[in-house]
Amino acid sequence: MESKVLSYQAPLFGRKTGGMKLKPLKIFQIKDFFPRSSLEELIEIYGFSDGIPFYLNKIEYPFWRWLDKEIKRWIHF
Repeated sequence: MESKVLSYQAPLFGRKTGGMKLKPLKIFQIKDFFPRSSLEELIEIYGFSDGIPFYLNKIEYPFWRWLDKEIKRWIHF
């Protein structure tokens, strides 16, 4: 995506003012995102998100209810 949006030929070339690369969080760091979750649920959330902050930000509590709702939203039964 970076090459399509920010390359020399792209219309946004030269407009980038900063950038940040985020690494995946460790399993025990996601506790701050979900303070009411049990260790078991934190492991399940980590397995789903792989610690990627973007995905962690999308997840709602309780995890399984949210996941069920999201799956049904995208797969129409």
